[in-house]
Amino acid sequence: MRRSIIAFGILLAHVLQAQLSQAQNPLESVWSTVDSIYKTYAATHHVPGLVYGIVADGRLIHTGAFGHANIARNISATAQSVYRIASMTKSFTAMAILSLRDAGKLDLDDPVSKYIPEMTQIRPLTDDSPPITIRQLLSHSAGFPEDNPWGDRQLQRTDQELIDFIKNGVSLSNTPGLAYEYSNLGFALLGHIVSKVSGEPFEKYITRTILQPLGMIHTYWEYTDVTPTDLAHGYRWLNNDWKEEEMLHSGAYGAMGGMLTSIEDFSRYMLFHLSAWPPRDGSDKGIPIRRSSVREMQLPGKFSGFNTQARNSSGVLCPRISAYNFGLGWNKDCTGKEWIGHSGGLPGFGSNWAIIPEYGIGIVSFCNATYEGTGALNYRILDTLISLAGLKPRQLPASDILKKRQQQLMALLPDWKDAANSGIFSVNFFDDYLIDSLRKEAREIFAAAGRIIRVEEIKPENQLRGAFRIIGEKKDIEVRFTLSPENPALIQAYFIRLAADRPATISQALPGSPYTKYGLKPASLTDYRNQVASDPNQEIVSLDKFIPGIRLDIRYATSNNIMHRPVYHTAAAFLRLPAAKALKDIQQQLKPMGYGLKIYDGYRPYRVTVDFYEAYHDSNFVASPYTGSRHNRGCAVDLTLIDLRTGKDLEMPTPYDAFTKEASATWSDVTGLARKNRKLLQDVMLQHGFVIYPSEWWHFDFAGWKAYPVMDIPFEELISGSH
Repeated sequence: MRRSIIAFGILLAHVLQAQLSQAQNPLESVWSTVDSIYKTYAATHHVPGLVYGIVADGRLIHTGAFGHANIARNISATAQSVYRIASMTKSFTAMAILSLRDAGKLDLDDPVSKYIPEMTQIRPLTDDSPPITIRQLLSHSAGFPEDNPWGDRQLQRTDQELIDFIKNGVSLSNTPGLAYEYSNLGFALLGHIVSKVSGEPFEKYITRTILQPLGMIHTYWEYTDVTPTDLAHGYRWLNNDWKEEEMLHSGAYGAMGGMLTSIEDFSRYMLFHLSAWPPRDGSDKGIPIRRSSVREMQLPGKFSGFNTQARNSSGVLCPRISAYNFGLGWNKDCTGKEWIGHSGGLPGFGSNWAIIPEYGIGIVSFCNATYEGTGALNYRILDTLISLAGLKPRQLPASDILKKRQQQLMALLPDWKDAANSGIFSVNFFDDYLIDSLRKEAREIFAAAGRIIRVEEIKPENQLRGAFRIIGEKKDIEVRFTLSPENPALIQAYFIRLAADRPATISQALPGSPYTKYGLKPASLTDYRNQVASDPNQEIVSLDKFIPGIRLDIRYATSNNIMHRPVYHTAAAFLRLPAAKALKDIQQQLKPMGYGLKIYDGYRPYRVTVDFYEAYHDSNFVASPYTGSRHNRGCAVDLTLIDLRTGKDLEMPTPYDAFTKEASATWSDVTGLARKNRKLLQDVMLQHGFVIYPSEWWHFDFAGWKAYPVMDIPFEELISGSH
């Protein structure tokens, strides 16, 4: 499954590259790839019917469906099919609580016993235990034990049965407020509070105040209310066949997992959550609850976990922290992306939804298979879409005061002339920063930067803190400042430095510096060994030893190359371990067709990239030494296809390393056979996690290459270092 998920991202990258070549209808290729991934998932996980949708730009932009909503009646699943979404219901119950809070009818820190007196029958774990509050129920921190799958079978219990259960006493696992532990019982109690405070059953209150205003007219609590041809039936895979699960009626526990809805309806709910961002002026009238309350739901509440082994869509280590707040899970990964959403599972059903507010995008999927979880799948698809489509997070607009203070500060730099009388600094500033030191520091930095070309707009971190860049002829300058809480806000803290991503001098490296004359610091053999020790996927492996039967034609170890001289002392090819594994799978896939791979180049020491650039100065065909190449990271490979029977190369549009427009990966004026062979090569590479390089049909980059550092380790050191 991991390979098919990565394939989505890679094919998406291919589509984006095709856009550069003016391909027709590129979105069709994106969605067909998404569809293929979900279809494969449904088949391999024995899901009778899987439906899904993606939202962005304030609308539902894509839906898909595979299989059957009702096997016995041969009814296909569609975006209109109504599935039970189980625990995805919880955020609706939480939203109802917040709407009552906003109306002044309850307080989140009220003891639950205020609304359910029977709670006083629960014996606390310790004499000093605080009373259980509504806030603790919302964040799974009331002290109730984790109750999956026990709670799932309570769905159709009546209100009276719930209260009788409380009267008989409840076993607690934690003191209230101290720890996160998932509790379906807690949300059943929240539903009871909604009913009691609103004066109507929680189902009616949520329908009237949330579902109807959002236009969710095909969302239900009772499955018997759903049109039979729309209702998805639930199944469990047993003994190589699907067994239909009994549909449960919604009762007191419906507040934790009873809702039924369609992809089209649920997308409206996701879009409402996304619409709360960014904070802005304007009325909240006509929406279920205040925008500020929606944002409050999405904040991290009770810490719930830290996954140090989490990986991103490319399989690269990317730790993730998680929390739970007001019916929603919150996750933040190593890149800073914040994911909001929830999964759901009941006998016969599994579901998941996630949004990334900062990017304005979301995804949802429903399955009619017992506890089928698509959370990891949804995460990888969304992560890959953002990464390879180059989506950018929402940029907070700079406040007027930030822009004004930037202009005033620039007028003082670098001499700080009469700065103390400028009126733009807070009372602490010149006690914390000595004017002579400020002047000396700024003058040295400006001198190193050379002639100032332009000053970029300030990028705010918030309304009173931001940073901007001054572009110099030799180097760039970074300036950051923070404003005070007074009105008008004044500069209270300031920082200036030369930007780290430009060399100290472009024309010559500093003697003894680890940085090259182009400003990079490639990893050494010691650096590499340390990286592998902390992450085994950083390992560089020899392809001819790792992949049985693979052919090497290392042109750069001969004079038959663009430099007309050997640039490698050893004829070898290396790649990072995940890329090598993918290439090994490709070799196996090609073998039954009678084809194999021939490798021209893999990992390339950085110093060779410098030689190429200084000889040609054409970044269309040779990488810039200011950034290094993907070859330098061990994540790029140059290759072609061979006929295993004859050992000869298959016909391709041009020879290897042809610096011509015909070498483009999408050049159309080629023979039919060359086009067919190029397409076969591209298809198998894309399926296994590689991205096409637009200018060269032979060049492919492995997804996630940014996670691997540029290296300048000769082949001989790699070989000797592995022994």
